[in-house]
Amino acid sequence: CAFAQRGEDWFTVEGVAATRRSGGTAGKNIDYNAVDEARVQSLGTDAEFPTRGVQINLIVKSGGNDFHGAGHWGQTNQNFQSNNIDDELEAIGITRGDGLENRYDLSGEFGGRIVRDKLWFYGSARTRYEEQSVLGAFKPDGSPAHNMFTQHLNAEKISYRVTPGLQLIGFHSRHYKKEIATGN
Repeated sequence: CAFAQRGEDWFTVEGVAATRRSGGTAGKNIDYNAVDEARVQSLGTDAEFPTRGVQINLIVKSGGNDFHGAGHWGQTNQNFQSNNIDDELEAIGITRGDGLENRYDLSGEFGGRIVRDKLWFYGSARTRYEEQSVLGAFKPDGSPAHNMFTQHLNAEKISYRVTPGLQLIGFHSRHYKKEIATGN
């Protein structure tokens, strides 16, 4: 929301509109690890933007003549979560809040050349998972109910230099999200 203009944000990815208005949501659901450049404007935006809200233009990383890659794995579980249940809460039967059971974030990216100084590629993939217990909710067998969230994101980009002044770019991005709520 910018200047009371809810829903007036405008995302472009590689110069293509990726907002709710254009029927897509790629701007909000892209793997930000794959972004090489971002331009964010809130005031005095260019006339090329059709809305009054925040304008965001994202450029995805590209391959080059050298091969490069990176990876990341972050994970945690209930052993690293604090507990603020005091004696008063325990006395009324509350022994734990919404507990984190497991969370991880795994990603990788790779890019390079297909033909030196002419054709390059870049690709990235990311998976996120989170599972939490739900306070006061139980499955029919009496075990604690859990909410689970899984998200998969990937992006692929091909860059082809036709002439020194002309480059063609092909870009694809996919976002898959699954939520399972056993406690409601």
